[in-house]
Amino acid sequence: MGLCCNKPKKKISTKNDNESISLSKLENKNKEEIEQEQNENDIKITNNINNTNNINNANNINNKNNNNLNYLYDDEEKSINIKYKKNNSNNNKEKITYEDCSYYEGEILNGKKNGIGKFTSSKGWTYEGQFNDDKMEGLGIYLFENGDKYEGNFNNNKKEGHGTLKYKNGDKYIGEFFDDKIQGKGKMIYKKGGYYNGEWYNNKYNGNGYIELPNGDQYEGEFVKGKMQGNGKFTYVNGDIYKGSMYDNQKDGEGIYTFSDGSVYKGEFVNDKKEGKGVLSYINGDEYEGNFVNDMRDGNGVLIYKNGDKYDGQFKNDLIEGNGLLYKGEIIYEGIWENNNVVGELKKIS
Repeated sequence: MGLCCNKPKKKISTKNDNESISLSKLENKNKEEIEQEQNENDIKITNNINNTNNINNANNINNKNNNNLNYLYDDEEKSINIKYKKNNSNNNKEKITYEDCSYYEGEILNGKKNGIGKFTSSKGWTYEGQFNDDKMEGLGIYLFENGDKYEGNFNNNKKEGHGTLKYKNGDKYIGEFFDDKIQGKGKMIYKKGGYYNGEWYNNKYNGNGYIELPNGDQYEGEFVKGKMQGNGKFTYVNGDIYKGSMYDNQKDGEGIYTFSDGSVYKGEFVNDKKEGKGVLSYINGDEYEGNFVNDMRDGNGVLIYKNGDKYDGQFKNDLIEGNGLLYKGEIIYEGIWENNNVVGELKKIS
């Protein structure tokens, strides 16, 4: 046990009512200060507007005239600067050291932390801000022992309301909190690239949201427990676009996939691939309707050529392979195909 823990008294120093307590300076920031003096013992809030272009672009996704984007979070990042003032209220300003070597510097009322103060835990975390009946309540700054930092509202010792959480790894969340968790609307900006803006529940993406991945791909739609799940629109950086059902971050269920060259697939997906029944319309005017396996034409299907000819038969690994019929006008041929080529001669049956 450290030497400070052997001290018999909890309170080690008391200052007069009219003396201010000097706290450590907060990090300097480039910001536009807007003072809001509430009373003689107050906190000064300064707005720090984060003009992140990528986040603003989220308001223009898919359709600039889309008015159904009320799940996006567009509030400002706020920084908090703790400020003491002289000629204060009836609160005494004291320094208290606890048995576990934690200590508090700040205002006391009726033997409890009330007003503005700073608590330094022996476990390595600190809180500086407003207290109410010994609890963190109001605006404050919480520095975690691992280096993460939260600035915002507290209620009953928990993060609750609006706040900014900056992670040691460089990621940053700006938005709403509830019951000490990220919950409500908010945006997460990742240091390695990409961001999410939308609804949260229990620290995870949940509800409607918009995400841009580090490679530039974008998804707007439904999320469940941190994953793209439900209906949505996925826009790839190469120009491809998918609209439809998602499950576990993959295309799964019914959907429409438009390729950058203009080809379009409408049908079923499984595990992010074309699987099941579908229709694939090619840019050259040909159209295939039939079965797909592992992103390829496989099984029975019909291929209608631009010139009106039609093949009705078997496919394998995206190729015409097996038994089939070839329709050329009113004439029908029967034959066997391998690697898109006829084996032997076609037999005229009509």
